[in-house]
Amino acid sequence: MKSPLTISLVIPVFNEEDTIVRCLDAIAAQTVTPSQVIIVDNNCTDATIRLVRDHGNYMIVHQRTQGIGIAAATGYDAATGDIVVRCDADSVAPVDWIERIHQQFSLNSQLDALTGPGEFYDTGRLQATLAKYLYMEAYFYLVGLALTQPPLFGSNFAIRRTTWQAIHPYVHVDKNDIHDDIDLSYHLIGRSVIYDRSLVIGISARPFKSFSGMVLRYRRGLQSIALHKDSYSFVSLYRRKLTTVLKR
Repeated sequence: MKSPLTISLVIPVFNEEDTIVRCLDAIAAQTVTPSQVIIVDNNCTDATIRLVRDHGNYMIVHQRTQGIGIAAATGYDAATGDIVVRCDADSVAPVDWIERIHQQFSLNSQLDALTGPGEFYDTGRLQATLAKYLYMEAYFYLVGLALTQPPLFGSNFAIRRTTWQAIHPYVHVDKNDIHDDIDLSYHLIGRSVIYDRSLVIGISARPFKSFSGMVLRYRRGLQSIALHKDSYSFVSLYRRKLTTVLKR
């Protein structure tokens, strides 16, 4: 009998004392608990790591080079589970989040990565609606057009560990002026990636509480696409997509 898949959860942190306990409370309440929770300390100077240690027995790894991309990659490298799941310190997962991820990978042995959207929990209705459509929906639609397949959303995705190990040498973990999740998504082109609209996780709207925060996100997205324009041009990607469709 085949052994059940094991899951490692990676949470990069940088001065997250205001949100990390709520995030970990949500993980502790999961109907299926991950076999490993990895907290990546990316130079925290506040009470984040103390709160993590007080909360439970988590694996804490340190990454002294500042940046979400390299911090997240450090966690993925430390993972021992069959499936590596990622959320952020301000994410609040519904109780069946891990269970649903586990189920989809268990039912589909060809699945390389799974992702879903975020729902903003700490802002007014108008701002939440604007952020949903101008950022969340726009992200999946526009970046999906650029990639010809669904992109990963950094606060809510899972990837098979063997897939991460295969693409890791090509990922730009040292660049801080791009979206690490878009960069990772480019290296998954041609692999099986599913966007599950119903796999929702709660996320904070704090990056969008200023106009500059929105602009920064869009700028990094465009820089991520520009970084890959030579290796993954629109023409070559859509030619590949058309060829794949015609072969079916």
